[in-house]
Amino acid sequence: MLAEQLRADPIVTPKAAIRGNNRRTGEVVDSVIAINPILATRDRTEYELNKIREEMVIPRSGEFLSEFGKIMNTYRDYFLHAQVVPNSFLTIYRSPTINVYCRFQDFPAVTDVTYKAVEKGYYVCTTVIYVPELKRHTVIFQALLGGQKEKYFSQYFVAFFVDHKVRFDGTNSFFGMMLDFSMAQVNGFQQAYKRYTGKDDGMRYVKGCYMHWMQSVYRINNNHNIIKPEESV
Repeated sequence: MLAEQLRADPIVTPKAAIRGNNRRTGEVVDSVIAINPILATRDRTEYELNKIREEMVIPRSGEFLSEFGKIMNTYRDYFLHAQVVPNSFLTIYRSPTINVYCRFQDFPAVTDVTYKAVEKGYYVCTTVIYVPELKRHTVIFQALLGGQKEKYFSQYFVAFFVDHKVRFDGTNSFFGMMLDFSMAQVNGFQQAYKRYTGKDDGMRYVKGCYMHWMQSVYRINNNHNIIKPEESV
């Protein structure tokens, strides 16, 4: 049933529903065409999805931001920054008491971005760190971005440094920040570091992610416009 698929993936788009993609998990699922061949067109699929959303009280596309606004009003102490204007969307939030568990001198922080958890066109940026008391990595900082732009990441990292009172010198100096191979993230980190410290050596604190590096190597290795087939490994 279409309603069951919507419960499993409330942010599904008509295109994803027809293709059989779960945007939240990335898994391949049954296409809505298998439910009813009439759903092969996006317009019809969108109509049916919106009709079911109304019955299930699930926000439609476009209502996502108003729902997020309600959360901001309810949990004001959790939000550090809210910039909600056309073509410039950035909200930054965290737990007000998480600082006491962050040992930046002992463990690297890890920042990653995903698009699967929110409406199309928006991204969730998350920073985690290992917490010995919990024996696992824990989310310590997050933001909802209106795109993967340097200016958003710069604002994000400045807020991160200030809120956590990050130190970049002395015995308790910041261990490092692990990022993927996004130049927007790297440049944003460097801009934030310079703004926060006045120095230009921010790259000494940037760590690369091996998994993302291997993914980049694989993509380049399979791009025969760059590497000839006989030279690929």
